[in-house]
Amino acid sequence: DKLPDFNVADPVRERDLFMRARRAALNILAQDPKCAMAYWGLAMSNWENEKRAKPFIEKAAKLLETEKIAAHETAYIKAQANYYDGEPKKVEDRRKELMRDLENLVLNYPDDIEAKAFLVCRHWQMNRKGISIASYAGLDAILKQIFAKSPNHPAHHFCIHLWDNRDAK
Repeated sequence: DKLPDFNVADPVRERDLFMRARRAALNILAQDPKCAMAYWGLAMSNWENEKRAKPFIEKAAKLLETEKIAAHETAYIKAQANYYDGEPKKVEDRRKELMRDLENLVLNYPDDIEAKAFLVCRHWQMNRKGISIASYAGLDAILKQIFAKSPNHPAHHFCIHLWDNRDAK
């Protein structure tokens, strides 16, 4: 029921149109205040502002305790909740933990191109925060998988910036 509306919000967020993504998530919550993925969407649309994002992901995580939520959606929520939970204390270790959680999401749901896009995007973002990219070729291969299924996917933006700190060959 809610998934088609959520899928509309998700690509919008990927295009960095955070206001529209927030509006879409809020519209979903107006219809179903127990939609954990809408709270996750609000957290993601506030990715650069932990103070704003954290209460949304906490609400989503709390709903995991009381609502029946698919394992796939649960993995998205838990990955982000783990990042914002303050453990481990060192932010660099939390960033690495998020990257492992996103990699697990990709491994467990190999057909999920959005998980792949998040993984590449976060690698690019974390690289700017001191977490080195171990394999540009690996990320480029993931991007090729995304574009094979969705040629106009907004991950083209990450593809452009992925090579910012390394010469593209």
